[in-house]
Amino acid sequence: MPTSSFTIYTSEDRDGPGPITGFSGSLISILNSCLINGYGTGSYYKAPAGWLKPCPDTGSNVGLYPLCFGAWQQPSGSGFSFYINDNYPSGVTVPESWLVGWQNISSSFPAQLLVANSASVGSGIGQFPTPSQQGSVGTFGAVIIRKSVAVNNSPRSWMIAADAYTIYMWLWSGDITGVALDWGFGDFYSLVGLSDKGRCFMYGKHLTGATVAGSVTDCISAGPSRTGLSWNAVTYNPMYGHYIANSISGFGGSIWANKKGDIHMASGGSSITTNYGYQFQDGIYSFPQPYDNSMRLSPLWIGDPNSISLRGKYRGLYQPLHYATSFQNGQLISGSGNLSGKVFMMVEQGTHGGHWALEISNTVETN
Repeated sequence: MPTSSFTIYTSEDRDGPGPITGFSGSLISILNSCLINGYGTGSYYKAPAGWLKPCPDTGSNVGLYPLCFGAWQQPSGSGFSFYINDNYPSGVTVPESWLVGWQNISSSFPAQLLVANSASVGSGIGQFPTPSQQGSVGTFGAVIIRKSVAVNNSPRSWMIAADAYTIYMWLWSGDITGVALDWGFGDFYSLVGLSDKGRCFMYGKHLTGATVAGSVTDCISAGPSRTGLSWNAVTYNPMYGHYIANSISGFGGSIWANKKGDIHMASGGSSITTNYGYQFQDGIYSFPQPYDNSMRLSPLWIGDPNSISLRGKYRGLYQPLHYATSFQNGQLISGSGNLSGKVFMMVEQGTHGGHWALEISNTVETN
């Protein structure tokens, strides 16, 4: 099976783009550096992740932006695009950006201009999410990227894990001390393989405004502690802010999706919260396990409610099945047994107390 590795970019990197702020354009600048241009020199050089940017940078961090300014096309994999509106789309006093996915960007798209406080999501074919699925930002169809607690120049830390197929980003916005908010876009590892024509995911914050710890409808993406897929013999509930681009055949359009970890090892089989698929903590088991000195991880599966089934896995993301207090942000752990050869980095807790275990070795599954 083909594998690849993520490049890790952070706000602390020497000669890097530096911290993010609440101002317009701060996210675009970071994405340009990490996905398109690379940064640093000598031993500090970090190559770009290998995405393409079909439209030139003709705007600035204030004033007008071309609509294409935040559009990227995957050069590898499924080939979908994402569009970032980083020019105060929720209002000039709100430190947020909008994230929208497209199967194909309209040919007339680059000729348009995005003015300040414009509620643009781009134009083209195959939008995900659709306006009816994600109406919390009006009727446009977009998920939220929360950059900061305020529109000001206060520096906020961030981390990106990306390759030519997938990007994940964590932001320490300052809304909740020590809590990371995340968003992601790109290929997931499909169980169907290359014949899966819609194997692209996106997720982000569901509601505009301040982040609230523990809110099911606020930032459901932040922290894989809420990874129970929440279906049983009667119901299936997708997660707010989580989408698959299309069906396996490539027809039918955007699908409201979910994450799934190991719901029983995370909860002990009791007190399971089934509303929109979240758990309150990483897991119930001590770390390391006393009998074999081991760590237990579950892949983060992506669920397709159209078929009540698992469609694939989020590439390189795992759910720790141990208490959140077992880990420190940035801690490295080497796998053994069926995870032999893999190295994981623990990423700080999200809004429900769950950590991410990010696979940083050259072992990330790729279709």
